[in-house]
Amino acid sequence: MFNRFSIQPTNDPQEISYQQRSNFFHLYFDMSWFGVLNASAMGFVAVYVTRVGASGFQLGLLNALPSLVALVMALPLGRWMTNKPIRPVVLASAVLYRAFYLLWVIFPLWVTQPQLRIDCLLVTTFLMSFPGTALSIAFNNLFAATVTGHFRPHVVGVRQALFAVFSVLTALLCGFLLNQLPFDSGYFWVFFIGLIGAVASTIHLYFIHPEEEIAPTRSPVQLLRDWAQPGLLQPWNGIRRGLAIRSFTRGVTLRSILNPSILRGEFGVLLVMIFAFHFAQFMGGPLFPLWTVNELHLKDLTISYANGLFFTALAFASLWLAPISRRLGNAGAFAIGAVSMAVYPFLLSVATGAGMVLFANVVAGVSWAITGGALGNFVLERIPNENRATHLAWQNIALHSAILCSSLFAPWLAEQFGLKFALEVTALARFFSGVLVLLLIRGQRKNSSKHHKA
Repeated sequence: MFNRFSIQPTNDPQEISYQQRSNFFHLYFDMSWFGVLNASAMGFVAVYVTRVGASGFQLGLLNALPSLVALVMALPLGRWMTNKPIRPVVLASAVLYRAFYLLWVIFPLWVTQPQLRIDCLLVTTFLMSFPGTALSIAFNNLFAATVTGHFRPHVVGVRQALFAVFSVLTALLCGFLLNQLPFDSGYFWVFFIGLIGAVASTIHLYFIHPEEEIAPTRSPVQLLRDWAQPGLLQPWNGIRRGLAIRSFTRGVTLRSILNPSILRGEFGVLLVMIFAFHFAQFMGGPLFPLWTVNELHLKDLTISYANGLFFTALAFASLWLAPISRRLGNAGAFAIGAVSMAVYPFLLSVATGAGMVLFANVVAGVSWAITGGALGNFVLERIPNENRATHLAWQNIALHSAILCSSLFAPWLAEQFGLKFALEVTALARFFSGVLVLLLIRGQRKNSSKHHKA
């Protein structure tokens, strides 16, 4: 079997084939290089556009555009991929999506007007979201066809560990470069490092050969639990997209989506909770870079330290997720984590310097390790087995609708009432979304108890 702390399986040929060993190796380093991309180009793009003068609304668009594309395209793309060879789809979408990072490298040095730089990044973000959505759906099927359930927990665990390590090291390197080089040159190299990560990750995807040429429809319970989902722009603000668009599969039709009966009862309440939770989380996306850059005037080196602390805390705190979930259940762990997510925007709102921001990122890493780890299972436990794909489609609609609304609402709130007030509202919204989770759990337990007595 696997040694718990090794990244390679044992040499017993009866347990694992040479092809499986090769696939696992390339899956590990696909995620390692994705960590490089995540902590460089993806991690600093919001800071970059803020420093060149982006407004809150433009930062909101940076978060909202990928969700808009996913909301519109995920269902038709998911059904189009049904029963198609998945490896060519993954490779083609990965190349198309990651080729846009070459344009990002060009912008800092060859586009001189600040507003034009912002517009170029917004346009490329929108365009790359189309192949990104396809990649995000297809990669899950590739993983399911490549790694059997027997080996999946170990492979996912190693991928997450490597992702965290490479993200931390890359964040520190980018901070050092931005501190030493002129502004345009510094961001040229940050985006260039991201391009290297994108190319190297894609090369490793090329060498993955699933034993099943066509990935079958899998139970959503088997979805990949990586912290990062390749394919979509995801500026880290203490949240990821949960089950997200990779849950789409065969069995979902427009007619089934429009069936209002599915919204009755406990599932309708669950959708309200999902919308409220993600609305509160993604309110921070356009606010955090504005606050740290324009109000606190933090240097890029400090921001890189904060990113590194976030991923370090995330990695270490994740070691405690399993015992917490065993003790409290997925529902209890998610509820506690959801409430604790309010601490990060609150600490930012009272911060006067780098020290509090660094501490806030440690808290955010711990909070998200608990929340993100329990979120997927919490939702899946409350979705009926019959017509599961349609229920997950509704979950996806609620999630991306929340991202769209909150990414545009938060900048408006900051413009009308001030950035500090918007951060405080974000903290309150996160707290009450966690309370809503607690009330949902309590209500369901009461209903379950009444039904059991009856």
